Amino acid sequence: TLTNALVQSVNTVFGQIGVDLGKRTLTEYMKRYGFFEKPPVDLPPGAFVPAPKVTSTLVAFPPLAEPEAAADWEALETVVAAAFNQRRKMLRASLKAMKFDFEALEIAPTARAEELSVPEFCRLARALEASTDN
Repeated sequence: TLTNALVQSVNTVFGQIGVDLGKRTLTEYMKRYGFFEKPPVDLPPGAFVPAPKVTSTLVAFPPLAEPEAAADWEALETVVAAAFNQRRKMLRASLKAMKFDFEALEIAPTARAEELSVPEFCRLARALEASTDN
């Protein structure tokens, strides 16, 4: 239920509510409740239990009209999971099994996952998809 989701902060419940509402209705509700506006106040540590040692600020992530870069979702999920699987590993090590030509993809093999942009991850995902199609 929505009450349980609010109490437990269960993201899958909120995700399903969004799917059930549909993009247009969900976006309209988000606009009505100010999701696309800068919040007027920071949240002090006492707003949370247990209280963190920092002040928190709400942020809004407005949906893009068009995706920043296209990629197959499953391929993207596979690449991102592998890239972040081991902390502080360079891509050439964490993605070694996928045998990417980093130079052709214009991605530094010495980069770490946290340094890549969304379009770069999408290039890797498209390359993975192309290699599995062959």
